[in-house]
Amino acid sequence: MTNGKPVCQAINGAGSSIGTQAVARCCSLSGLSCTYKSAGPAGIGVDDQLVIPCASDGHPLGCAATSWLSTFDGTIFTNTSCIAQNDEPRPTVYGSAACCKGGNIKCSTLVSAPSGHNVGDKASIACPSGQVMTGCNVFTENAKAAGAYIEAQNGADTCIAVNGYPRFGPEKGVQAYITCCHV
Repeated sequence: MTNGKPVCQAINGAGSSIGTQAVARCCSLSGLSCTYKSAGPAGIGVDDQLVIPCASDGHPLGCAATSWLSTFDGTIFTNTSCIAQNDEPRPTVYGSAACCKGGNIKCSTLVSAPSGHNVGDKASIACPSGQVMTGCNVFTENAKAAGAYIEAQNGADTCIAVNGYPRFGPEKGVQAYITCCHV
């Protein structure tokens, strides 16, 4: 929130020389109201989670996480919460959620299959026909994702999650997490 208004912000990762870009998805729906919640930091344990729940009748239409000093695993949407997961034993992961209700909106979360192990490998997922994607995030148990973005593919919004680090053995690649809604 900046001056009482929600904003979309991108922060380049520590040690990264590649640029970053923030892209906001703005929408309006009669009867829809949103609250914006922030929390953190997560605990100091590896894989400690920071859970930001929405009210019982709310849906997490947007989730974000950041860490100023260390790596984190990413952000997970559930049908009721936004979850940011720590990857290092430091309390530096913060999260935020846009929790919305009303307007007869019904939402669900979907998860892609994992990407490959190589840097730049991608995972993607789209909403079912007739639904609108309101959120697109990346998650991996082993940190160091290169982000997620929404791109039109075959006429449908598709969430693309990008692997930012070589993975070995049993490590899974990145996964794309989305929230899909219909009214």
